[in-house]
Order: sequence, then C-alpha cells, then structure tokens
Amino acid sequence: MTQEQVKELLPVLQAFAEGKTIEYRSVGCGGWYEASRGLKLGFENGPENYRIKSEPKLRPWTLDEIPVGAQVRRKGSSELRRLILSNAGGYIQINVHDSITCSFALEAFEVSTDQGKAWGPCGVYENS
Repeated sequence: MTQEQVKELLPVLQAFAEGKTIEYRSVGCGGWYEASRGLKLGFENGPENYRIKSEPKLRPWTLDEIPVGAQVRRKGSSELRRLILSNAGGYIQINVHDSITCSFALEAFEVSTDQGKAWGPCGVYENS
C-alpha cells in the first residue's frame, strides 16, 4: 500500500478503532458488506474498498408524512396526549387551538400510532 493510500484509509482505520461499523467490498463483487464485529480486516484491497457505514439521520416529517389521527405528547411527559387533527397550512394541528411546525414536533414531541403503546420521534430516519 502506498503512502497516499494509507492517508486515504486513515479515517476508516480511526473509525474501526473507535468501534464504528466498517463496510467493505471484495474486488470484483461490487456490493458492500458489513464487517461483523470480531472480523479481522486486513485492509489489503486498497482504500476504495472500505468505508464507514453511514448512520441513519432523523429529519422532520414533510406535510405528507404527518400521521393524522396519531397521538403526540411532549417528550418526557406521560400525561397529556393530543391527537394530530390535520396538516393544513404547513403546520401540524394538534388540537383546536394549537398548531406546531414539523421541526418543533421533532424537537419537543414524540408520537404514537398505536394508541400510546409505543412512542417514537416525530420524524423519519433516512440513510445518508
């Protein structure tokens, strides 16, 4: 491996040392595979064949993704629950008098689509 290839591989080696998930591809196979914990990576196939697995990012809902009819509550509160009534006018209508933005919902609320059995973020996970 050349000095330049080692420099190119340094971020992957650092991530590997920190316990982050590394993906690799075998020469000629094309697809990416997750290196399982405990697998000894030799890093002999060149830096273009290794990468740090991207982690999903949480983003606010778009108006089309708002689950009208679901319950929302403030994060950390088990008491007050409100129904999402509509997504009109670019806001989430959570009762007759209150509406919030999708960004604020992600920041301050959590949602349940199963009548309060399980709660999750007011947003969508995406792979970057």
